Amino acid sequence: MDTPEVETRRLAEALREAIHKRKSSQRKVERALHQGKGYLSMLLNGKADLKLKQVIAVLGVIGVPPEEFFVEVYDKSDPVSSVRGLMSRAHFQDDIQDLKNRIARLERESSPKAKRSRA
Repeated sequence: MDTPEVETRRLAEALREAIHKRKSSQRKVERALHQGKGYLSMLLNGKADLKLKQVIAVLGVIGVPPEEFFVEVYDKSDPVSSVRGLMSRAHFQDDIQDLKNRIARLERESSPKAKRSRA
């Protein structure tokens, strides 16, 4: 298991890549979040604490569903386990309930009954 600092760096780098892939810029994201110039740079460079709610907010601005982002960062083969893994390593204690809600939704969506209803 990685340390919280390593996990934060991993999330920051993945977030930076997601912004780039969506052909956005840090400044555009900052404006959309009503933040000053340099806000996102401080978060992504470890000069300010990166919290899960900030990651979710940035993902919302660039149009990336959080579930897809975390699956990409942690485990492409099993989204439920990837979010559970994030919870076990997370130091984002304020956001644990949000993650639990996401797990429940992923479990409902990946259940055999849900798959049959989509077919």
